[in-house]
Amino acid sequence: MRDRPALLVVEDDRVFGELLEELLSAEGWQVRVAPECASALEALAEETFQVVLIDLVLPGGDGWDIVRAARRQHPGSRVIVMSGAMGPEDVGADAPQVEAFLAKPMDLDRLLAVIGALGPGSRRG
Repeated sequence: MRDRPALLVVEDDRVFGELLEELLSAEGWQVRVAPECASALEALAEETFQVVLIDLVLPGGDGWDIVRAARRQHPGSRVIVMSGAMGPEDVGADAPQVEAFLAKPMDLDRLLAVIGALGPGSRRG
């Protein structure tokens, strides 16, 4: 469905990425999953996403690089980062600004609430 808002999930854990894709698709999003930095950068070059959900620890690079690329290429995109390796208190002052920082393991209801508050989506039925 082309009228659904687009959301990019950058997550290297295949099972968790598939879970997020299924969950967010059911909430009305057109979801694309990128398992590492190169495919995330490719996705950002090919498509505009309303929301970008990024794991900070990724193969082939740093999730902050994807945050910077999303900000540069699509300034209107809303960016959420997630990490099991660090918390918001560990983020340096030079890190790019994001709309939300979610700790892993993640409360999926909290994730849905954060994404729903950011913009279009969550359109059931």
